[in-house]
Amino acid sequence: MQITEAFSIVMQLAEKLGVRKINEIEGCWEVDVNESWSLSLNGHKESTKDSSGCEVPPFEMSITYNGLPAGIIGPTGGIIFSGGEDDFINAVKERINTHQQEGDL
Repeated sequence: MQITEAFSIVMQLAEKLGVRKINEIEGCWEVDVNESWSLSLNGHKESTKDSSGCEVPPFEMSITYNGLPAGIIGPTGGIIFSGGEDDFINAVKERINTHQQEGDL
């Protein structure tokens, strides 16, 4: 099984932020990637609602763009609005790089 690039890069962001054991977080792990992109990742075996009330499937993440639903991505696939996946990945990479340069997020 190959992990999607989007899911993999979010795992790298979690590591940079010091997030561990997402399955032990109550509800979803939620993070604003930048002023446009945010995500809610469900580390549980059952669907879980995020703080906005969105139902996030097990082991998948809900992605929003400018506050609007943009996609659902899991470790092996998913869907995001046309052209959005590359923009989302680049935003996450930028956040990781900013963290490395500034020492904090």
